[in-house]
Amino acid sequence: MAYEKRGLRPFDALDRTQAKLRQMVRVQSPPIPDGFQPPLGLLGVTLVGVSKGSIAAHGGTLLLDRDEYMSAPVGLYFGVNDDDWLDLTNTVGYELDEVFGSRSTAPVNVVVTVANARLKQVHQVINLSFNDWVNESWRHRLAKGGDNKNRPRPLRMPDDGCTIWVQFLLNSDLPRSQRVLGRPWRKGSWLARAEVRVSAGRGTGLAPRPLNSETRARFGLGKYTSTFVEMRGDLSGLCMTTDLSQFLTVYIDDELLHGAAEMNDRGDHVRGAGAALIGRWVMDTYRALIYGYSRDDQLDDFDPAIDEHKQTYLYSLLSQIEDANLVGIDEALLILRDNPTQFAGLIEHVLAMKASDQSLLELRR
Repeated sequence: MAYEKRGLRPFDALDRTQAKLRQMVRVQSPPIPDGFQPPLGLLGVTLVGVSKGSIAAHGGTLLLDRDEYMSAPVGLYFGVNDDDWLDLTNTVGYELDEVFGSRSTAPVNVVVTVANARLKQVHQVINLSFNDWVNESWRHRLAKGGDNKNRPRPLRMPDDGCTIWVQFLLNSDLPRSQRVLGRPWRKGSWLARAEVRVSAGRGTGLAPRPLNSETRARFGLGKYTSTFVEMRGDLSGLCMTTDLSQFLTVYIDDELLHGAAEMNDRGDHVRGAGAALIGRWVMDTYRALIYGYSRDDQLDDFDPAIDEHKQTYLYSLLSQIEDANLVGIDEALLILRDNPTQFAGLIEHVLAMKASDQSLLELRR
């Protein structure tokens, strides 16, 4: 099925589906350990109790070495348990009822693809109607382990990396009687989507490292510092890169990170503040990154219309602001140039930081 990669999200009637999908989607290798959930947001972490492997949420990067990239099993997950799956499918179903009158006849398919941007290769892994999709599981296998010919071609090309797209697409042109001004009607238009990148050894640079005693001593940090973002060099070209690790490294207190991410066998946080703490750490990292962008002497040369610039991490942030229906990509870029603190406020909305902070206030002793 063809699909359109629009810069502007075309269908704001599926806002709840979009938000829930991006909250739930995980791509992981090796398969998910029982009772473990990764942080929300764009940080990737090493799996607890697994010597090798990676995990990433929407907008993040699954980090693998070259051999793993070409042979490791890769799984796609909608949440971490059956309750998450029910929550997601109910959300989608209710919105399809509202928009199309009936979820059972809605002309919408769930399509999962693995794409290589450089060669413009797209391998379709899943293409299901909504009715068929809801009868599936929250666990999906994108690639088997081992060297096999059926592995999606983009997952056999470690030098390029790839992007896994999860999209809700129109599976046919809408009849004229159902077309509404401002809404898509052509076959292949996307209604909601999430993305996760896969990289062999590069990634975004946002995967946190442990903030331990050695790291504290090296940077002269005290024992009560919980997070630290190391910025390197003059930051020229930061806005043009997909690999932030050239410029920065994120450190989080290892005891706090493992404690915040710990889950019980039902997939619930053992500590009520865990998800909120992780969200706040993600936002702290973004504030440092936004500061770095503001100091980049190449920021004025960044052009969202250039295909090469669309592969950058900055473009990913601009797109997420536009997808949240705040401002367009061009206006978001102007805000970053003229008022970085306002740009940080837009990112706070994208990450739903108010809801995260409110959850802390609701905790009881």
